Amino acid sequence: MKSFLIFCFCIAVSSGILRAQGDTTTLVITGDMMLSRGVAKEIQRVGRQPFFDRYKKYFAGADIGIVNYESATGGGYPAVRKRYNFDSDPRNLPYLKKIGITHLNLANNHAIDFGACGLQFTQEECAHHGLQPLGSSADSATLFTPTIIKGKGNTTIALFACVRLRLERYRDSCAAIINQDTEYNLPVKIREYKRQHPEAVVVVLLHWGTEEVSAPSKAQEFYAHALIDSGADLIVGCGSHTLQEYQTYKTKRIYYSLGDFIFDRRRDEGAVLTVRICGQEIVEWRMVRCF
Repeated sequence: MKSFLIFCFCIAVSSGILRAQGDTTTLVITGDMMLSRGVAKEIQRVGRQPFFDRYKKYFAGADIGIVNYESATGGGYPAVRKRYNFDSDPRNLPYLKKIGITHLNLANNHAIDFGACGLQFTQEECAHHGLQPLGSSADSATLFTPTIIKGKGNTTIALFACVRLRLERYRDSCAAIINQDTEYNLPVKIREYKRQHPEAVVVVLLHWGTEEVSAPSKAQEFYAHALIDSGADLIVGCGSHTLQEYQTYKTKRIYYSLGDFIFDRRRDEGAVLTVRICGQEIVEWRMVRCF
C-alpha cells in the first residue's frame, strides 16, 4: 500500500505541471483537523503562534485553503451525548486565518458535538474571524447550494460539501443545519448546477467512509463515479482517519480520504492536496504527506 501511494505521489507531482499556463487559482485541501483534547494541550504547551506556524508551509502560495474542521467551537452549550465531543477554543480561529486557511468545512460528524446551537455559534465565530464555513447554514434554502469562489481570470469554483455519516443525536432548537444530502439528491443537484454553469469547476468535499480502513468501499467507488458522471470535476474525501489511494475516473480525480491533518492520533496518516485551476480546467494535482 505504501509503495503504491509513493508511486501515486510521484505521478501527482509530475502530472499537469507542463500544461499550466496563464493565471491559475491554487486550492489547498487537507483532511481532518481537530483542535481539542491532546491537540489543545500541545497548543497550550508551545503557544498558539508557534503551534500553527508549523503548518503554514502547506498553504504557502494558496489562494484558497480548505480544512475539514472536525471540531466545534461550542460556545458553552451543553455537549451532545455521544462518545467524543471536540470543543475548540475560538481564540484558535484567527491563527488559522494567518497561516492561509480561508474555508472551514463543517459538514462532518463533530461540528454538532454541542448541538445545533453550538454549530450556529461555530458558524458565527468563523465568519467573525474571516473564515467561511462550508457545508452548513442557518438557512435551509441555501444549505444545498454550492459555495461559489471566483478565482483568477475567468475561473469559477463551485464547492459542494456534504457529510455521509450518521450524525448522532443531531436535534436542537436552533436553526443551524449541516448538509446531509442523500446519495440520490446530491448527483441531481450537481447535474443541474453544471447544466446551468458549464464553465464552473465543481469540487465535492465528502466526509464519509469507515474509520481505520485503508481503502474505500465498493459503495464509495460507485457513489464517487455517479458524482463525476453528474458533472463533478474533483472529489476529495476524509473521515476514515487513514490516507487512502486516489483514483482517476474519466480523467477526473477521486481522493477517497486525505486522512488527518491536525489530530492527536496518527502522525503519518495524512496528506495535503494542492490543486491548480486555470479557467475551466484543473491543470495540476499535487499531494504531499503531512507530519
